Amino acid sequence: MDDERLVTANLVYQKSSRGVTTALESFPMKTKAGGFLPVRLFDCRGLNIEYGVPTEDIRAIVEGHVKSGYQINPVAPIQENDPSYRKSPETKDRMHCVVYVANAENPSEQLMDHKTEEQLRYVRENLAKQHMPQMVLFSKIDKLRISNTHSLRDIFRSQDVRDTCTKAAEYMQIPLTHVFPMSNYCEENIPTLEKDILALFYLLTMMQKANDFIHRLTKDDVPEDFYD
Repeated sequence: MDDERLVTANLVYQKSSRGVTTALESFPMKTKAGGFLPVRLFDCRGLNIEYGVPTEDIRAIVEGHVKSGYQINPVAPIQENDPSYRKSPETKDRMHCVVYVANAENPSEQLMDHKTEEQLRYVRENLAKQHMPQMVLFSKIDKLRISNTHSLRDIFRSQDVRDTCTKAAEYMQIPLTHVFPMSNYCEENIPTLEKDILALFYLLTMMQKANDFIHRLTKDDVPEDFYD
């Protein structure tokens, strides 16, 4: 495992994907000592049949064909002669976990057109065939009624939060434990313990699922005669 890097990709599904992200961008994770963790996070343009990332590009990104920095063209997928196209990706180049990012305030309104919904279903089903870990990160969960005190400490006790996450799990056909309610940093000038704990816990879960996927790909630690 020392020569492999855990990689996750974020796919946003929303009402309109005319967002800030226009390219496939990678974010290395540094340690306090200045080193780098064997983890990379990729941010991708959102899912939307008109303004988002083309379905064929999603396949190419997941399989490791697309290099970081590629400017996504909503109306045309990447071509093999593009300098950002990697013809022979290795295990370390492909995605090992996919995370869909959605706004918890109105998740049902973010798939407004039938074609975009079909795109999401196609992506979800094809990733499932590859046994790719898929998760949903619900941002702005604090906009829901968490508790009378509005404390993030009560996030896993809130019925409103649970109902929202359950609907997402059923729609995406993934376990409820793969839906992460998260509160964004919007107005705070200093970090808060509750938000940091949530973020670190979810990141740890993503890394564990990605690690399991790599083991499945490489069959590490499995006896040679196991599949006979």
